[in-house]
Amino acid sequence: MTRVQDDAAVEKALEAVFKGEARWALLSHSVKANALVLTGTGDAAATLEDLADELSEARVHCAYARLPLAGEKSIAVVKCVVVAWCGESAPATSKAASLALERAFTDLLARLQLPVSDVIHAKTLTDLQIGLKLHDWRM
Repeated sequence: MTRVQDDAAVEKALEAVFKGEARWALLSHSVKANALVLTGTGDAAATLEDLADELSEARVHCAYARLPLAGEKSIAVVKCVVVAWCGESAPATSKAASLALERAFTDLLARLQLPVSDVIHAKTLTDLQIGLKLHDWRM
């Protein structure tokens, strides 16, 4: 069964993103535990480039990120997305579990009643950049 490990720490990190105390929270697939584990957060001053630097082509990740809208100055507008990352060099077992991992992650966000404006599926940085640009979000 695929799950999110250490729910308390993960919940705290996800809520910090929504409140603007953090820019993003990154979870990575642990093959041994067959679970998503919290592997990093970006503080409020972090950028999406910082998140992109943490993504590995050899792993499956799920991230929850607070995004600025291009040209938007109001902090009242909150847009948060899920980045479902399946690196091209990830093990076959991780790739096979990627949809179940994404589902466990989005189910947790729904249980916490945290908004998700969109889900961006990516396996390369180019995919991520295109996904953000399509929604007029800047990296």
